[in-house]
Amino acid sequence: MNRGIDTTIRSLREYLKKADSIFFEQMNGQSSYENPDMVIEYYIEKTFTELLILLESLGLSNTYKIVKELYETAKSNERGLSDSKMGQYDPYLIWPERIEDFIDAISNYHNVESDKSAEPTRLKEVLNHALYSITDVDVFGRPPNDEKELHLRLEAILRCIYPDIIHEPTLTKPIKKFRPDSGIPSIRTLIEYKFISNKNEAKLIADQILADRAAYKTKDWKAFLFVIYETERIKHETEWRQFIQESDVSSNTHVVVLSGVPKARKRIKSGKRRRKETLQQGAPAGAAMRHG
Repeated sequence: MNRGIDTTIRSLREYLKKADSIFFEQMNGQSSYENPDMVIEYYIEKTFTELLILLESLGLSNTYKIVKELYETAKSNERGLSDSKMGQYDPYLIWPERIEDFIDAISNYHNVESDKSAEPTRLKEVLNHALYSITDVDVFGRPPNDEKELHLRLEAILRCIYPDIIHEPTLTKPIKKFRPDSGIPSIRTLIEYKFISNKNEAKLIADQILADRAAYKTKDWKAFLFVIYETERIKHETEWRQFIQESDVSSNTHVVVLSGVPKARKRIKSGKRRRKETLQQGAPAGAAMRHG
C-alpha cells in the first residue's frame, strides 16, 4: 500500500514544483508559455484532483471534505487557482502552500518517501527561521562574515532541534576533496553551507555543486541540502532548484537560500569635504576652529 501512496505523493510534489517554476519564470518575465497562468492552474488543479482521489482511497472522509472545500474556495476565488501573494521576501502561489500541509501529513503518517528523493521540509523551515538569529547584531555583533561563521552559527541552532547533528561527518565511502559540513543521522541528511556576496561567487558555488555531485549518491544518507547565504539578492532559490534539476544532479539534492544583511559600504567623501578635512588636519587647532 505504501508503494502506491509513495508514487502518488511524488507526483503531487512534482506538479507543485512545476507550478512554482512557471510562476517564478512569469515573475521574472522569462516565461516560455503564452498563458502561464493557465498552465499553473492546470498543475494545481491536477494536484487537487489526485489528492482528493488519494484521500478517498485512504478512507480519510473528514480530510477529504476539508480539501474539497479548499478546492472549491480556490476555484471560486477572483484570481482562481493561480492566485498569489507577497511573502516576506518574494511572491508565492497561495494554494500550493495550503496543499503541501496535507501532502506532508499523509507522507509522515504513512512513512512514505523514505528513500533518497525525500525533501527535508522541516529542516528547511528551521533554517529559514534561523536567519533572524544568525544575523542578530545584539548577539553576534555583526552578520556572518564568511562560510565558517555561517556554518558554526547555523549548526549551533540546529543542535537545539537535532541533538544528534555531527560536525563534518565522515562518509563510509570517502570522496576525494569532499567532506560535508554537517550531518543529521536522525533524518539521514547531509548539509553544505555556502556564503556568497556577488554573482561571480554564485558561479563558483554552481561549479562546486557540479564537481561534488558524486558525493550526493550515498546509501547512508537519504538527502543532501545546500544552505546558501547571500549578503545581497543574487540568485533566487527557484533558480538554484532549476539549476540542480537541469544539471543531472541526484534527485536527493535540495537547496535553501537565506538572504542575509547586506554588507555596509564605505561612504565615499566628496572632493570638497576631503580637501577641507586635509586643511584642518594640517592647520593648528585654533585655526581649524576658526576656519571650520
